[in-house]
Amino acid sequence: RQQIPTPAKQEILERSLVSGGDTGRLVSKKMKASSKKKDGSAGHADADEYPGYARFVEEGTIGYSAMQCSRNAVFPTHLQGRFASCSPEHTLLRIGGGGNTTSGPGGSGTATWGVGKRGQLGHGNRDDESQPRLLLGKIGWGIRIVQVAAGGGLVRVAHSLLLTSTGRVLSFGTAQYGQLGHGYDAGKQLSDCLRPRYIEALKHEKCICVAAGELHSGAVTVDGDVYTWGEGFCGQLGLGDRRPHLLPEQVT
Repeated sequence: RQQIPTPAKQEILERSLVSGGDTGRLVSKKMKASSKKKDGSAGHADADEYPGYARFVEEGTIGYSAMQCSRNAVFPTHLQGRFASCSPEHTLLRIGGGGNTTSGPGGSGTATWGVGKRGQLGHGNRDDESQPRLLLGKIGWGIRIVQVAAGGGLVRVAHSLLLTSTGRVLSFGTAQYGQLGHGYDAGKQLSDCLRPRYIEALKHEKCICVAAGELHSGAVTVDGDVYTWGEGFCGQLGLGDRRPHLLPEQVT
């Protein structure tokens, strides 16, 4: 059961960070203490310590945001989401709260921008967006988003994944390589999705994490099972072959 954050927990980041001095960056108090020279003068923190510190800030911020977003979620707060995700051509951002009544409470809405030629922005068209634009269709209210993932890399090839507070996965954008997980449409085509659409093959699974690659996608369930789908020509799906898989399949 997820804990409701106490005032002490909410202030953990502020109490753990100090000014980085001339560098202008924030550092952890432990890093600053360890960077002092033996003679007591100020030194520089080990460069190797910075990735760990950055990870600490990321997980702390994410965990707090997730707790605010969905207090009845069934999975750990540290797995509950990412604020933003970028491909070479588009960006997804969880947004909301702070008086923003148009996108749901606690960061549970989503805004997108960038190139939209394959529907990867989810607005029902193929238009580019130069500024963040909120997704509609109950995103942020009836459908509360806890993680976003932007995939792509090739020119004019990009897709997006959204994870909901109930463990469902939505996808939209390029379907050419099966990375959306919807399979063939009625016309036996892999048609791009211009709006978020639930992946029906995962409807009986509670997912806690999603990832979008260049031409493939993946998800982890609350039981620890891993599902992948999309292009597999490099063996990136882990399914024992190099074929594309148009629907999610469990990695065993």
